[in-house]
Amino acid sequence: MLSFKSFIDEDYKTTALKFVASGIDKGQVDDYIKKFKELSNKQKLAGEEKNIDFWAKKTFSEFEEFVDTKEKEVAVVANKKVEKKDQGTSFNITTPEQRSAGWNIIIPLDKKASVYYGNLDCMSDWCVAKRKYDYFNQYFYEYNSNLIFCLNDKKKKEKWAIEIQSNEKTIIFYDINDKQISELEFEKQTELEFADIFRSYKPYIDKIKTLKFNKINLAKLEELKTKFPDATLETWHRHPNGGGWVENTAKVSDTAYVGPYAIVSGKAEVYGNPRVSGNSLVSGSSQVFGFAEIYGLAEVSGNAEVSGSAGVAGRSQVFGKAKVFGYTIVLDDAQVFGYAQVFGYARVSGNSKVSGNSKVSGNARVSGNALVSGNTEVSGNTRVTGNEILEKYNAII
Repeated sequence: MLSFKSFIDEDYKTTALKFVASGIDKGQVDDYIKKFKELSNKQKLAGEEKNIDFWAKKTFSEFEEFVDTKEKEVAVVANKKVEKKDQGTSFNITTPEQRSAGWNIIIPLDKKASVYYGNLDCMSDWCVAKRKYDYFNQYFYEYNSNLIFCLNDKKKKEKWAIEIQSNEKTIIFYDINDKQISELEFEKQTELEFADIFRSYKPYIDKIKTLKFNKINLAKLEELKTKFPDATLETWHRHPNGGGWVENTAKVSDTAYVGPYAIVSGKAEVYGNPRVSGNSLVSGSSQVFGFAEIYGLAEVSGNAEVSGSAGVAGRSQVFGKAKVFGYTIVLDDAQVFGYAQVFGYARVSGNSKVSGNSKVSGNARVSGNALVSGNTEVSGNTRVTGNEILEKYNAII
């Protein structure tokens, strides 16, 4: 006598033979029969649809579509279960008194925690609790706001959120429907004292700042590695005044400003009150000091010096042992290198080059594709432009 299992196996074989006979590849048929069996064994099928003989009366395309749809549904449910179990990272700042009253007061530190607690027991309308959006990271990192969730086990369908902005003076309260309410209304609805919550929150402020700083550092480090592949958090640091990257071998005073996208590397020295901003780079053994400004995509390298109130901007480069000082400015795609000096109120721009032992001073202007080299001196109100080449030995213009 055939067992019940044998009857079922025969039904599978009969259905498979029917699909193959209709012109479907045997391997494809066997694959979908196997998937159907797995869904059936996991009890993911119900009603007539769980019987293989029901599908023997259908076309293979209908059977294939059903199996694919069911697999996707099972995967979605499985993912949601995993997400629900994943509580993310958070700080619990509930006091014993608050806990005894059924409260669970949480500071979420990542999107997973925000989604988990924002939907625990009942769903809130908070944008930071939406699984498919990334509002939490926007609030937490871009707006530099910290969130506190107030959940009550005894009030299953009620929860509140508090947003504390970076200045710690702007504090916003939200009910479960994402409606802003006053502090007075919050205390009335919850019977909690905000002062008590804030007192519990304060010891975690520095920890949260450190977490944000490290997370942002890791993201920024990946950008830095595109230019310096060997860069690590052990060999580089962020400058306290501006947040730009500084290699540990370089020296940058706290009074200097290094913008968030600027870089100081090698054995460069930046001291006094200069500003290094934009996507500029100061490298090699160069020095930038006084009230000088390096900005745009400008580069100062080698043993060059930029000081006084001089500016280096655009895509310009100052390198070699060149010196740029006074109130001068080098901009566009201009280059100053060799032992050249540019000072006074001079201006070097365009694609021009100043090199050798040349000097450009006073109110002189060097622009276009001009080349000033050798021991040439350009001073006063002289204009060197176009494709002019000044490279005479000891020439004074």
